[in-house]
Amino acid sequence: MALIRPAKIKDLPEVIKMRIELGKYFEKIDNCLKMENNGEKFFNRFFKGFIYSKKKKLLVAEVGDKLIGFGCASLMKKDPIYYIKKYAHINQMYIDERFRRKGIAGEMLKVFYKWFKQNKIKYIELSVLCANAIGRNAWAKYGFEDFLIRKRKILK
Repeated sequence: MALIRPAKIKDLPEVIKMRIELGKYFEKIDNCLKMENNGEKFFNRFFKGFIYSKKKKLLVAEVGDKLIGFGCASLMKKDPIYYIKKYAHINQMYIDERFRRKGIAGEMLKVFYKWFKQNKIKYIELSVLCANAIGRNAWAKYGFEDFLIRKRKILK
């Protein structure tokens, strides 16, 4: 089984490599998500924000001395007009293809859930691409339900 732990600065090069792999997958299923460059500088800054923030968390999954996955989540606030004031947003999660279907994402979610409960969060949101059948099925397996449909139109 994988060790799930908070990410450290030394983990960022491997996390960034995995995020770029995730980006390549997104490009294949949705041309609008094609990256202009490989995003290393952006992702370095982005993930550092998760390491240093009290309202964000970056977790890694480790087997032996190799990182095989990551997940990041944020504590968020809704507009004051809503009954639910605070929620968690799972920003992204990636498990190396060779280690999928082994319960690693579920173990990572347990760590996030503990953190959410410590912060009195009961409501969790995430986004998944319509064309991402792998992601839709995985999130459904963990009890996430559709509640919002976003639409887009590309003008020519």
